[in-house]
Amino acid sequence: MLYQYEFQAMGSKVVAMMDCSPKSAHHLWDIEPLFEQWEQIFSRFRANSELNKVNRADGIPVRVSPEFIEVVKAAQSAELASGGIVNATMLGQILQAGYAESIEMIRNKDIRISGSPNTSVRTTFEIAIDEDNSQVTLPYGLHLDLGGIVKGWAAHKAAIYLGQFAPALVSAGGDMYVTGNQQDGSPWSITIDRPFFDGETIATIAVSQGAIATSGSYRRRWRRNGLDQHHLIDPRTGIPSQSDLVSATIVSDDPIEAEYGAKTTLILGSQDGVAWATKRDLPAFLVRADGSVVFNEQLESIFWSKTYE
Repeated sequence: MLYQYEFQAMGSKVVAMMDCSPKSAHHLWDIEPLFEQWEQIFSRFRANSELNKVNRADGIPVRVSPEFIEVVKAAQSAELASGGIVNATMLGQILQAGYAESIEMIRNKDIRISGSPNTSVRTTFEIAIDEDNSQVTLPYGLHLDLGGIVKGWAAHKAAIYLGQFAPALVSAGGDMYVTGNQQDGSPWSITIDRPFFDGETIATIAVSQGAIATSGSYRRRWRRNGLDQHHLIDPRTGIPSQSDLVSATIVSDDPIEAEYGAKTTLILGSQDGVAWATKRDLPAFLVRADGSVVFNEQLESIFWSKTYE
């Protein structure tokens, strides 16, 4: 039987599901405290988070948790694999776009900010990681925003925990992980939302195990000096992505690959993005701003239904 638990964390709705007996369903409640612990580490909206302590240190080594080091290393992998399109050092550009407070505080607001976009790009490979002493050192002027990768990482960690007890699914905003087929042997039915239409499905895919990540420029939106903004910064321009895509979904065995794959594809746009995903054998489902869709052959094998026509 399917049991479900929902709560808010990391600025998103978290949904956890288990296909289990009633006596095992209580484990669903265990993951809310886990997300709270992870927010204390990674949130840039909590003054005393590990992330903010590291960002304030400016060249001084800071003792951090193993989880922090793990995610920084994942951010480095994402930057390398995406060709720099996914870059966790873009905090300054995000703040310049107006995303200085949680999305609940700025959604649909018009924020007045002066100054030009910053196109000076740093790299996560400037970060010194000392695993023996559990320390991280950011060079002066380099500041991190790990929110782009943490939700996928967290959904995977939480799902693996629940998967000890029964087949499980955890979704954190646009990032999801499933641990294996349901008890009857069937895959999980995963819906892809139609951009700008809350609760409306554009396609459904079947996934037995692995990660599904969706990046969208249509949910976290506000205005800066009268112009629409979103949180997906293109490091080539220093401003929110101007590609023809508003949503990109990637499926992968690896949750980090799914996460950076979705962002890379969206920022690259429909033509270059689908080519990037196809070259890496990643199923991709992309939605353009005009409502049209594009997907690759890798995705066709896991379609259950499509409603975009």
